[in-house]
Amino acid sequence: MQAGSLPTWLLRLRIVELTFDHEAPYFSNMRRRNSRKDSDLTGVVDLRYTGGARMLLMLELGQGRWRFKIPVLVSDLDVQCALWLKLRLAPMCPWIGTISLAFVGPPAVKVQLSPYNRVRLMRIPVLQVSVVLSYTFFGIDIT
Repeated sequence: MQAGSLPTWLLRLRIVELTFDHEAPYFSNMRRRNSRKDSDLTGVVDLRYTGGARMLLMLELGQGRWRFKIPVLVSDLDVQCALWLKLRLAPMCPWIGTISLAFVGPPAVKVQLSPYNRVRLMRIPVLQVSVVLSYTFFGIDIT
């Protein structure tokens, strides 16, 4: 995200809880990239995840003295992206020292947003359009 691209009324976004389901991500179309170090393995891989990951976000909204917190449950996560992956090998077991990940381009993300775990925002047509437009403003495709 670029500096100044966040709305001024969003004061804080905190991930309170993140749980993954038993579904594993699907990796395809792996391409190896050259590296300057012999101990680095780098490449680009296409990733698809449609598992049951759930995330609880705490949004702190407001301006000045008027602040309030809204818990938002993010569920039905569906991600498709190209992912850059770097493994730095280590001389001892477990043979991998560090793992680095980054998105090659903007990911395509589909989610279900539920404030207070009550209202499913993505099922309300008017709100769905506004949420998609606001996420597109941040460079995230959540079609």
